[in-house]
Amino acid sequence: MFVNKVPNNYMSMHSMGLAYLKDSEGGDYPNNTAPGQASPFVATEAVAPGECVVYKWLVQNGAGPGPTEVTKAHAYHSYVTFQRDSNAGLIGPSYVYRRGEMEQITSTYREFPILYMNVNEDNSWLSALNQGIDVTDPAPTNTGGNYSIWHPQEVNIASSGHGGSTFMAMNGYILSNNPTFEMCYDDKVIWYVYAYGSASHVFHMHGNGFSYGGVGRAVLSK
Repeated sequence: MFVNKVPNNYMSMHSMGLAYLKDSEGGDYPNNTAPGQASPFVATEAVAPGECVVYKWLVQNGAGPGPTEVTKAHAYHSYVTFQRDSNAGLIGPSYVYRRGEMEQITSTYREFPILYMNVNEDNSWLSALNQGIDVTDPAPTNTGGNYSIWHPQEVNIASSGHGGSTFMAMNGYILSNNPTFEMCYDDKVIWYVYAYGSASHVFHMHGNGFSYGGVGRAVLSK
């Protein structure tokens, strides 16, 4: 169940890794390629401010944990205007646990997601909000049969490009000001590591051993 609590902009949820039907894809585009032919607007494609929708995602066998894994990580993001939505922070993790073991796994392990991403404030629809600019309902530039589909995109596009900088962020935080990842000695910890964008990122830990794909890593330093 997804509720849009943002005052002016449209958003959705699109899964990376899970299966879905068209009405749960969360992608705002016409469902045909025929010129001049209208497509019906589906509320889950671009959720209006204050609206609530339900997405149904299906976990197929390949989307679950492998033989050496207790969970498998996927991601979701808004897909109305992808770049502007993701730079506004509409991106996050989703996990699939071994069948019937979710409660046991979550009580046994600490879980920390880490998202490496270059955040471009100017390419976010929050840039208008940050500047106090009202673009709630811009003048339409596309008046064809699919206007109901294009309109949410026009709103989000008009809300971007109003200034801002680009930051290298971890979970949306910069300058090492993210909340501390806290755990106790001998705790079992699962790290979910994501990277979005064109820049490469490396997961590196100082003074702690870890395993990847069932292969152990030595302690790096003390």
